[in-house]
Amino acid sequence: MSLFGGQTSSRSSSKYLLEFRAGKMNLKGTTVTADKRKGTVYLHQTDDSLMHFCWKDRTSGTVEDDLIIFPDDCEYKRVPQCTTGRAFILKFKSSNRKFFFWMQEPKTDKDEDYEKKVNQLLNNPPTPGSSDSRGGGSAGMPDLGALGALGAPGEGGAQAEEPPAVDLSHALTPENIRPILNNEAFASQLMMHMPEGTELPRTPEELSNTVQAPQFQQAVSMFSAALRSGQLGPLMNQFNLGKEATEAAAKGDVVAFAKALQKKEGGKEGEDSEKKEDDDSMSLD
Repeated sequence: MSLFGGQTSSRSSSKYLLEFRAGKMNLKGTTVTADKRKGTVYLHQTDDSLMHFCWKDRTSGTVEDDLIIFPDDCEYKRVPQCTTGRAFILKFKSSNRKFFFWMQEPKTDKDEDYEKKVNQLLNNPPTPGSSDSRGGGSAGMPDLGALGALGAPGEGGAQAEEPPAVDLSHALTPENIRPILNNEAFASQLMMHMPEGTELPRTPEELSNTVQAPQFQQAVSMFSAALRSGQLGPLMNQFNLGKEATEAAAKGDVVAFAKALQKKEGGKEGEDSEKKEDDDSMSLD
């Protein structure tokens, strides 16, 4: 999944995990055209462990794209169909969104190295506090963990009551998840969302291994941080999770979001049961 941080402040290059000169490309229909502006692609990690893929205009210093990237959700690679330049695509497994860039580095000898480093950093982010992690918060760029705790200003400048800080990784532990996976119907639904491929078969054993892996716990914790930031509202709206869930996500209220999902699922089960009783002969695709 890709999320938009929406930040427009410039940052010191010392804070970046990776940085190289590249321009944007615009996709219209099936045609991709180059944006002639001078730009920079850079990657950084905030204090809440979230990885950001950003593009900024080198002339104005404005950050136009600030994408929050979850591990194992994207791929950055060269576009072989482009023979007139050095074009690259950033595409996601969880959506059909695509972002195109063209290299503006004067030499081509590091293109492949940049490609490998982008994939490595985004899909295997460094552990916070390690020597490889240098993307903490800085002046002009509030970290997402802090944003999740900010209330909307009311009259007189007073802040609204902030939602409780909840980390879903504390609840979705292997010990808590393991009994739920014994429910075959529930496990089957989860397996439908697992990646397809011979190296990762959709089996109950692989599902159990996945939810017990440290990478899963890290991903859950990162999702919680993004949810608390209040930036997931528009994304949740695209998934048709309902008005209450979307509003809770926009407020960064993890507890209200979980309750809204539970309420929606309960209502859906009731509707499905009534529909089956009313018309058992109806065939649904």
